[in-house]
Amino acid sequence: MADVKISGLPAAGSALGTDEYPVNQGGTTKKVTAVQIAAYINAANTALSNLASTALNVDLLPGVSNSINIGSTSFRFASLNATTIISGNQEMNMGKNQTTPSGASSVGSIYTIFQNARIGMFTGNDASADATQTGNVYIESGNKTGGTGNSGDIISTVGTSAGGTRGKIRLKDGSEGTSGHIWTSTDTTGGGHWAAPATSGTVTSVALTVPGVMFSVAGSPITTSGTLAFSLLTQTANTVLAGPTSGGVATPTFRSLVAADIPAISLTTGVSGTLPIANGGTNATTANAGFNNLSPMTTGGDLIYGGASGVGTRLANGTLGQVLQANGGTSAPQWSSLLAINSISSNTTAAFGQTYLCDTSGGAFNVTLPTPALNGYGYITIKDSTGNFGTNNLTIVQHAAEKIDGVAASKILQTNWGSATLISDGTDWFMI
Repeated sequence: MADVKISGLPAAGSALGTDEYPVNQGGTTKKVTAVQIAAYINAANTALSNLASTALNVDLLPGVSNSINIGSTSFRFASLNATTIISGNQEMNMGKNQTTPSGASSVGSIYTIFQNARIGMFTGNDASADATQTGNVYIESGNKTGGTGNSGDIISTVGTSAGGTRGKIRLKDGSEGTSGHIWTSTDTTGGGHWAAPATSGTVTSVALTVPGVMFSVAGSPITTSGTLAFSLLTQTANTVLAGPTSGGVATPTFRSLVAADIPAISLTTGVSGTLPIANGGTNATTANAGFNNLSPMTTGGDLIYGGASGVGTRLANGTLGQVLQANGGTSAPQWSSLLAINSISSNTTAAFGQTYLCDTSGGAFNVTLPTPALNGYGYITIKDSTGNFGTNNLTIVQHAAEKIDGVAASKILQTNWGSATLISDGTDWFMI
């Protein structure tokens, strides 16, 4: 047939194993079938039989970095070339003795490098590998040129470290541990082993003490598990928690307040308003107003005297010319006339400070004396006002057994126009 460019050929249908393809073999153009190509790949230990019918074949380029290595041949994901997430040597290795890129693989290893950050899983070892030993898993950030990993290590390194020890966590014994165990470090380089977590320490008992004046505690001591509980102690009524009433410092106790516990309170600073009478005040802001509010007086001329038990009591004003007369003891005082004149013509009981004009023209009668007393107005005056005492006598009668002028008997007045004035010393009577 005439020469035709490949681009000018018609498109083929589905490829078959019997389809023929031109190849250059030793400078001579020859034909090869799809079956022969598959046999060639198998001969190279690529094992692509599982990929024969997949579209991935068009993206797998043998022997190139940025690839998947199957057996001894690498296949690249072409679509990864344009990514910005992955850079550097982008590959995952599966197989044995892979040494590209240098110093990054081991027998049976799987690793991927993201911006020179490597995740590797190894089942063998390689003299040129980074921290590679049987069963190693490592995460590396930065460039790493060598390592000294141990069997079962988990290694995390940051930056360039030839020894592979920076940030290292080692699982040296290579065992899986027992259910419930934890990984614990045993040396400064991160080595450790699986071990059961500690269930107890050296403390076997915890007790609690509290001030006995105020609290009680229950549940103490705790030797296994439990709860420490506080309770307030009961106290005597009207007591407070306070220090000593005098002297030096001492432990507080519950006691009654004393005067020294209460600081002096200023009645002039910060005090305003009025205090009601019911609360002990005067309900006033001036002395006069306060006195008037408390006084029992109601009318002009009233006086205050001590009544029963000394209670302030009002005494109303007297009449013109009267004087205030005390009646001795706890008796209330009274208003009396300074010269009180009484006209009488029959039996009468006299009172202190009184003058009696006696008319006996109608017959004799008696004037009985009051109880003797020391009285500022302790006189009594009797006068015959009609000149009949000689005919109809007037008899001055004792109050009881007291004497009159030294005689314990009544005194008879029988002189016309006669008179008598009597005073008392508190026991007896005397005529003057």
